[in-house]
Amino acid sequence: MNSGGSETARSMLDGRVVVVTGGSRGLGRAYAGALAEAGAEVVVVGRRREPLEQLVEEGGAAAAIVGDVGDPSVALDIVELATSRFGRLDALVNNAGGLRDRTLMKMSDAEFDEVLRSHVYGTFYVTRACVRVMRDAGHGAIINVGSDSGFLGAFGQSNYAAAKGAVLGLTLTWARELRRHGITCNCVLPNALTAMTENLPEVLAAYRYGQPGDLFPRSLGNAAEVAPLIVLLASERWSELTGQLLSLGGDKLSIWKPPTETRVAFMQGGWSVAELDRILAATLELHGGS
Repeated sequence: MNSGGSETARSMLDGRVVVVTGGSRGLGRAYAGALAEAGAEVVVVGRRREPLEQLVEEGGAAAAIVGDVGDPSVALDIVELATSRFGRLDALVNNAGGLRDRTLMKMSDAEFDEVLRSHVYGTFYVTRACVRVMRDAGHGAIINVGSDSGFLGAFGQSNYAAAKGAVLGLTLTWARELRRHGITCNCVLPNALTAMTENLPEVLAAYRYGQPGDLFPRSLGNAAEVAPLIVLLASERWSELTGQLLSLGGDKLSIWKPPTETRVAFMQGGWSVAELDRILAATLELHGGS
């Protein structure tokens, strides 16, 4: 894959149509602006009309849809608008979602369900509708927005960690299923200071890996600093990359691998409680007990 240093980002997405959900503010707004600057016709989706219309007026998007991606009918509206107005649909950025943080014993059913619906159901509904168009065209790119909370966990975020874990699983599954149709699926894990993270001191502390005088002091940047990765993944030049988990923010780019087996043991005939206890205790260096 050629990095194409001579090609400017401003023309990288000329003629391509990209949908961005959760585009009214924060990361989604930054993604939409960067995609439009790179030449794409951008369809933004969000629940708040005024900021979406403002984004269109400013040239950061070509069209807007007001709706909740947790409603499956909104996915059909997205496809209808993109295909009727622009005649094609090349890439989808699944960014919609929110937070309802609370520890396990305090979290309500509604708080758990709301986060799962926006992140997981919304990602599923919109992707399913969009890939049907992409399949007919023989190409397309799905860019899911995830989080390392999905495999590392996060205090007070049972709903969010569960949702982002599901998004990671969907990414890896769709990368396998859609490759034969010329459609890629990758996941971006943004390291960005947004309205969702600025009031989470534990999260902010975990990302401060350098000192003020260090050469690379920042692993947490602003929303716009994540956008170059979205632009690349939506481009034709990166159309062979699929099934990847990539993180960008501040000074730091990370490539993640899905969870893998770290050690394996076999017992002919299967494992008894006693043998399992013995090998696990030795492997995990457990001590104590009777």
